[in-house]
Amino acid sequence: MEDIPYSVAGYKVDGKLIDLPFKDPKLPRFWEVEDHPLKSKWVRDHHIINPQVIWVTVVDTRKETMDAALQYSRGLKVPLGPNRNMQALGNV
Repeated sequence: MEDIPYSVAGYKVDGKLIDLPFKDPKLPRFWEVEDHPLKSKWVRDHHIINPQVIWVTVVDTRKETMDAALQYSRGLKVPLGPNRNMQALGNV
């Protein structure tokens, strides 16, 4: 998975991979998980009562990987416009 700057090859996440059909494949993948070690801190600090969904992502934080991700993200474009334009692009 060298072409995906944020991926951590071989890292296993115990959860359900979230399918985001229009997501750029080079951006991080997300999993829905049952629990997370920081859940109680998040609930306490942000006053969230019983979160229904927890999504996690795994990111390779080595300097060279983060530099590659930064370079890639600088070239990203976000299409803007009315819904009819977005529908023509397949993003709505």
